[in-house]
Amino acid sequence: MGTERRALWRYAVLFCCSLLLGVTIPFSYGRPGGRAEAAPGLDRAPTESAPTAAERPALDYSSSPSAPRDISVAATSAHPAYTLYTPGGWADAGPRGITLVVMHGMGGNGPGMAATILPFARAQGWTVLAPTVPYGDWRDPTQLVGEELGLQPQLAGLLDAVPAETGVTIPSQVMLFGFSRGAQAALRFALLYPERVQAVAACSAGTYTLPARTVKTAAGPTIAAPLPYGVADIEQRAGRAFEASEMAAVRFLIGVGANDNREGDVPRQWDQFLGKTRLERAERFAAVLTQLGLPARAVVVPDTGHELSTQMMNEVTTFLTGVAGELQARSAAAITTEPALPMARHRRQL
Repeated sequence: MGTERRALWRYAVLFCCSLLLGVTIPFSYGRPGGRAEAAPGLDRAPTESAPTAAERPALDYSSSPSAPRDISVAATSAHPAYTLYTPGGWADAGPRGITLVVMHGMGGNGPGMAATILPFARAQGWTVLAPTVPYGDWRDPTQLVGEELGLQPQLAGLLDAVPAETGVTIPSQVMLFGFSRGAQAALRFALLYPERVQAVAACSAGTYTLPARTVKTAAGPTIAAPLPYGVADIEQRAGRAFEASEMAAVRFLIGVGANDNREGDVPRQWDQFLGKTRLERAERFAAVLTQLGLPARAVVVPDTGHELSTQMMNEVTTFLTGVAGELQARSAAAITTEPALPMARHRRQL
């Protein structure tokens, strides 16, 4: 019986292979000491020919590469208007993909900001999310606080709304790229929602909110730093607890032009906390992040004013690509180190 059973198993394997390959293989099995017989249970005659091309089932191309898409969504009471740009190809957004949120400056809009980096982002297979925000007076600290406390929860809600409103799945964490007023908004989002942020490239911000409750001023004394200068009262104003250590997983690039140094371009209320120009403030802010143990780097771009110059964009794309590479390598390592599923044990019957 043992020999016959092994023979039956061999022919069963050959039969399955023939079905997969679409060919016919004549089967027989030998009984010990007897003549060869046709294997039982086979409906196809040994002389049956393979199916023709017309008889074979059509291939399913439903998973073919998709074309890039631009999806615009109007503003609601819960979030600002935005445009979502998918990369197309095999890399359309997904829970393991990269989504880049771009934040425009005063007088700009989402599509305009997206245009500065969209060709590059799509070439990387990234999804780009570009809100259009009706900013108010960023020079007035009181108005700025009220605006940011309203805007930041809306940005978080926007990320949650994208799948239902566009049909595109995006990851729970994103990278952000902001210019000028948009750089301020991007950094404050990382401050309030660090668990949703992988990296921030902030260029040419005019004001900053330091992730500190007290700040040593240029004049010497240490003073309390409430919003929008610091986070001394963030729990009371924003209703969210804050610990600088929660930002440790966020990577920061603080970019500024070497010629973006006119005192009249920024409001005076931040002088004692950060300095008198965008250049001084960018360097000071990056230094405070580093002192707090947060991964931050300041880049001063030569021959650049208040603009996204080619060299500034090179710094931004290099930084974002580096972070994306780290994230993808970490994700791949997590997949390869997952424990194998246990093999089912079959009890041998006697």
